[in-house]
Amino acid sequence: MKKIIFTMTFAILFVASQLFGQGLLLESTIHGELANGDEINVLAGPNTTQELELIIHVKNNSDAEKLVKVAFEITDQVTNSTHTFCWAGGCLPPEITEANATMDPQEMLEMSGHYNMLHEGEFLYGTTTVKYTFTELEEGKDNRPIVITVNYIVNMGFEERAIALLTPNDLPVQHDEEYLLQGNTSESMLVSHFKVKNNTNENINVLVKRERIELLYPAIDSFCWGSCYDPSVDVSPRALTINAGASLDNDFSGDYEHHNAIGESKIKYTFFLANNPYNATSVYVIYKVEENTANSISLMSNGIDVTNQELTVNGTPSDSELISTIKVKNMLDTEQEILISKEIISTNADFENTFTFAGDDFPSTIEETPFPYVLAGGSETEFSGHLLPNNIAGEAVIKYSFWNKDNADEKFFVTVNYIVKSDGINEYEQVFETLKAYPIPTDNILNIDYKFKQEDINARIVILNILGETIYTQKMNVNNEQISINTSNLENGMYFYSILNGNQNIISKKFIVSH
Repeated sequence: MKKIIFTMTFAILFVASQLFGQGLLLESTIHGELANGDEINVLAGPNTTQELELIIHVKNNSDAEKLVKVAFEITDQVTNSTHTFCWAGGCLPPEITEANATMDPQEMLEMSGHYNMLHEGEFLYGTTTVKYTFTELEEGKDNRPIVITVNYIVNMGFEERAIALLTPNDLPVQHDEEYLLQGNTSESMLVSHFKVKNNTNENINVLVKRERIELLYPAIDSFCWGSCYDPSVDVSPRALTINAGASLDNDFSGDYEHHNAIGESKIKYTFFLANNPYNATSVYVIYKVEENTANSISLMSNGIDVTNQELTVNGTPSDSELISTIKVKNMLDTEQEILISKEIISTNADFENTFTFAGDDFPSTIEETPFPYVLAGGSETEFSGHLLPNNIAGEAVIKYSFWNKDNADEKFFVTVNYIVKSDGINEYEQVFETLKAYPIPTDNILNIDYKFKQEDINARIVILNILGETIYTQKMNVNNEQISINTSNLENGMYFYSILNGNQNIISKKFIVSH
């Protein structure tokens, strides 16, 4: 004999058997074929209010009209509990235990059993057993009934849900609560995460069901439960075991790829026991995508936002190189794969130009990085453009662009004007009479000797590490002629010093620390 156990407030059974050849069928798409004498347990679950309901669909599988009788018998009953049933659309009082209905050929009718588990506002704990018989009434036939036994079970503590959901920050999520997850078009995917906790004192096996309440076109959604599944999968094919009182913190995620669909999609995720699908906890996740109104990449130079702006770097022909230092930051919470390109707007034929990103050097012949760089959400790294004047005066204008490899239509840039002059009218020569940094390489002290040509100057010196992070800044007093910077605490390596007049970068040079 086969036993099927499940928990329900409302259960639909298509119980399969047959009587008199192919005359009467009771079908089950969930449990398959059941033979006469099978037993079903219907348990109260967290969604139960006051009644357990069982529905059986009965089909006349013949080409002739049939008269079918349904009857019930209570063989074991919890005191003060009541049971009624409905057959072919008619519901009967508790004292009526059988009813007949005529069925047309191939017609399917519904029988439902109703078990009231409340008395004077209190739950009636225990098991009530009801036998249902389905009999085809036809003269000259063997009227052997199909008998199915149903145990209506109300266990103490059934009201408690076995599964609890928590946000990644350990905030409780109530059953059927709506959870809003917002993003914009700069993010290719929104991902919802929930911790799944076992509220019981026993190990449980948990499955997940995904239901699309509303899905915008052409958005695609899928989910992960231990493994990640194709968007066509609605129920996880594999249950995960959660030990008593424990939780799985990183095994579930709902993945929503919006494909620039603006608006809200609503997806329901239900976590339920593998052996008791009606003991379940659900959450509705609303994925809300808006147009991107903020930059996903930020470009900073010496503390100034230069995103989609121009930057000027001055120097002389005798400089080995002019350097534009840019701090590139991922403004999103999720990682981005960044590509970089350079576009020479104008230049002197004798100039050379290179660039460096995340510690990698790219020669003059490279116009675009051959591979993307992964920047974690909120992280930053350094870019630097280098112009080698080769003892020649002139100007060059170079545009550097940065973008997410998955969104080439949204590029962020900085245009750098490299000015190399020896005629005494460049910014450097207008500001300084002398400027010298020594010793290079330096050990404990970097000295910078300087003398301004004018008194109404607002200059400061900024020291940056190889990542473009400002590690020291100091105002340059017009009455002093030297700054001594303690480098004893700096690690060995390359650093940069830049001198700014207001927001104008007058000169940038590199120096080496070697202890």
